[in-house]
Amino acid sequence: MKTRIIIISLILIILIIAVCIFGFYNFSHKTNSVEIDGHRFKVELAIDSQARQKGLGDRDQLCPDCGMLFLFPQKGVYSFWMKDMRFNLDIIWILDGKIVYISRNNSFHDLSLINPGVEADKVLEINANLADKYGFKAGDEVKIK
Repeated sequence: MKTRIIIISLILIILIIAVCIFGFYNFSHKTNSVEIDGHRFKVELAIDSQARQKGLGDRDQLCPDCGMLFLFPQKGVYSFWMKDMRFNLDIIWILDGKIVYISRNNSFHDLSLINPGVEADKVLEINANLADKYGFKAGDEVKIK
């Protein structure tokens, strides 16, 4: 009887751990879409500090219409860098549904901080040169779906 209780307890603990890990993964990697000036990107959401710190690092590429949207709990001046990146990015800072700053064609070789000097509550990373290709500029409306 005692062995049976121990086995059931261990199974329950394993299930709880699995649910926690699976739930965390889904929460921090949920996908949405972002639309700017008629151009839609499928985005992964970086919601918690661990997901925001990792970002797109250690990936080999990003599909042409994909990105990562960093969501912050409050507006602030958020700096980024290209640590562990393997491809270039455009980084777009957003506040209250509008672009406030764009850092274009950031090289994955450059590890210096990219500081917009403006407050934002979201940041979108997309493949390099797309901001120029689509003519994105400060003031453009950003719709998150």
